[in-house]
Amino acid sequence: MFRAAPAPAGQDWGWPKFASHAELASRGLVDRSALRVRATVTVLASFYDIVPIEADDCLLSAARIGSVGAVKRCLRAGADARMCRDVAGGSARTPLHLACARGHRADADAAAAAIVPVLVAAGTDVDAEDAHGETALHLAVAKGANLAALALLEAGADPANPVRDTLPREDALTLAAGGGRTELAISLLAAG
Repeated sequence: MFRAAPAPAGQDWGWPKFASHAELASRGLVDRSALRVRATVTVLASFYDIVPIEADDCLLSAARIGSVGAVKRCLRAGADARMCRDVAGGSARTPLHLACARGHRADADAAAAAIVPVLVAAGTDVDAEDAHGETALHLAVAKGANLAALALLEAGADPANPVRDTLPREDALTLAAGGGRTELAISLLAAG
């Protein structure tokens, strides 16, 4: 239900947002008796179709929350896992980065590990760098997401790929060793 009210003194972007009929009309949202609403919804709980033009944004959100089912829905709706980047946040992270950066909690790590092969099958570059020169493997290792890191290695991520512009040189192995992640460091050594 959308409620109309006088505009607040300051802009409040909380929910629900109140807007006057004049404000809605000035934005072209009211057409006789119909109200067109564009809203961002949580893809995980959404039962609505994903509009192809917004499939990439939905894919970023689905990866960020760690929902493999929502990631699959977004890909079916036309999201491009090869080109999709989080440019709004300035990080230029791919959905793979976002999934692997969620951390070491068992649920987040398992979700990221399940998302990795789905995105790789959809054509994402497993060694893509974000704006800071980090790959998804760097983020998974730094966050202690062991299952995600192993899934990335299995998908062909390069463990010797350094973080761009770091001195001394940092790669996944140095991140694991520096973070005291012995088991992961052993897996990285075995992977090459």
